[in-house]
Amino acid sequence: MTYNATFGEFGGLGSPHQPFDDTADYKSRIKAGAIVENNIREKLITELNWEIEPATDEQDKYDGIDGWIIGETKIPFQIKARKNTSGNDILWEAVKPWHRNLISTFEDMGDAAFTGKDMKCKAQYLISTSNNGCVIRIRNVQETIDKSKKLVLALIKSGDNFAYTEDGEAKIVKDPSRQANFNMSGNTFKINCFIKPNVYAWKQDFVLENPIDLV
Repeated sequence: MTYNATFGEFGGLGSPHQPFDDTADYKSRIKAGAIVENNIREKLITELNWEIEPATDEQDKYDGIDGWIIGETKIPFQIKARKNTSGNDILWEAVKPWHRNLISTFEDMGDAAFTGKDMKCKAQYLISTSNNGCVIRIRNVQETIDKSKKLVLALIKSGDNFAYTEDGEAKIVKDPSRQANFNMSGNTFKINCFIKPNVYAWKQDFVLENPIDLV
């Protein structure tokens, strides 16, 4: 398979659209996200009556596991926390760093092309909220990974910095953390996927008696 695309500034796909930059106020957004994550965890215990075991720092960092549901078996979960000013979709980092030679090598790389931290997640459940804080959503991590792969492929085929499908949107963005790896410096770009919560084959939604304060 050969994709005909040229490249513009910032490692994009030659489109007139610039990659999205959400660098502003990064540290405050990280702090706010941690507060929301703790609020979600508390609701799992108080309103869903789940018994929760916290993840270790290693499980969080390397496996994308934020905790375990304790029952007949232990089920690992990841929490995706976003403020009420964010979108009502599920944000998933699929490729990082994004660079231009992925266009020509994408098909041959297979799963190795999906270098985003979320694609390495070993949790079973993905837990997020509606952007009004009223609903906790439970989704399957593997289904999220599968949809993200399809969205990235659509972006590469599109010849643009973003692509839409029935599952949502894939978009090239500037990484606000400015983190790449030890031999890279300067701006780093990645592909984020924004997945519609209602397109999943398996889903569970829980309406909360007291909405979460999404600061």
